[in-house]
Amino acid sequence: REQRPTASPSSPTPRRPSSPAPSASAQRALKTLLAIGSAASLPAGVASSPQATATAPSAPVFSVPLFSREFAAPLPADFRWPFCEYFSFQEHGGSFRESWPPLACSVAHRPTLVPPGEGKYHFIMDVYEFLMEYPYPIGTGNSHVTCSFQTWAQHKHWETFVRSGELLASCEEFLFMLYIGDRMANENTRGCFELIIGPPTFSECTWDHGDPADSAPTRHKTVLWWTRHLSAISPSHPTPPHLRYPRASHPDPEVQMLARSFLSPPFADAHTSVWQAESATPVGDSRPAPLVAPGYAEHRDLMVCNY
Repeated sequence: REQRPTASPSSPTPRRPSSPAPSASAQRALKTLLAIGSAASLPAGVASSPQATATAPSAPVFSVPLFSREFAAPLPADFRWPFCEYFSFQEHGGSFRESWPPLACSVAHRPTLVPPGEGKYHFIMDVYEFLMEYPYPIGTGNSHVTCSFQTWAQHKHWETFVRSGELLASCEEFLFMLYIGDRMANENTRGCFELIIGPPTFSECTWDHGDPADSAPTRHKTVLWWTRHLSAISPSHPTPPHLRYPRASHPDPEVQMLARSFLSPPFADAHTSVWQAESATPVGDSRPAPLVAPGYAEHRDLMVCNY
C-alpha cells in the first residue's frame, strides 16, 4: 500500500496498475470474492486540508456481467451521472442502498450482490475517484471504511501497522469520509478508532435489529457509529434468543471478512427510516462532492494528537 499524495480537486489522477480479472464463469453471488485490486496511489481530493492523506486499493477489472444500473470504472467520457440524494460508500452488499429511498447509489471496489432497484445505482470504483468525478453535492450517506488495521482483533499487530503507516492512513480515510456531504454516518467496530478518532456517537448490536417476521436468524456483530448531523438509533426489533446466531466464520479469511461485514436489510431499514426523516431539514452547508465539511480541520488536529 502506498500513502496517498495530497492534491486539490484539479490535480490529475495517477494511472493505476491493472488488477487480475476473475473468471467469467464465476457465479454472481461469489464474484465479489474473486478479485481485490492492487494498492495504488490516488488523490483524495481534500482541497480544504492539504495535510490529509488516505489509501485505497485500485478497483479490479471484472469480466462477469453487471446488473442494470451497475457501472464499473473507467466510465465513458460521455457518461451521464444520475443525481442522487442518498449515498452508501464502501458498501457492495446493497442493504443500505436499497433501504434508502430513490435516488440512491452505492460505491465500492466490488460488484453489488443484489440488483439495484428503480432509482438506485451501484458504481464499482474507488470512492475518492467517484468523489472527484461526481458533478453534484453529496447529500446524506453512510460509510463503511475497512476495519482491517484498527480492529481490536488485530491489536497485537497495531505496532506493525503504526510503523508501516497503514493505521494512520486508515484513520485519515475514516475521518475524511465522516466529513463528506451534508450528513454522514460512519460504521465500524471495536478498535483504536475509539481512542484516535474519538468516542463513537452510539454503539449497538445487530441483534437489536432482527427480522421483523422472526423467520430469519441474525448473526452477532457489535456496530459502532460515528455520525454528523444524524442521530443515534434505538433498537427496532430485538432478535428472539433462538434466532441469535454467533458471528460469521469461514476458513478463508477473505470470505470471513466479507461475511462479517454484511449488514442485513432489517438492520439498514431501522437506520435509514430515521435518518431519511432527519435529512428533510436542510443543514445549509452543501458543497462540491470532494470537499470536506466545516469542522474537519479541527477534528483532524485532535485525531493527530490522539494518534
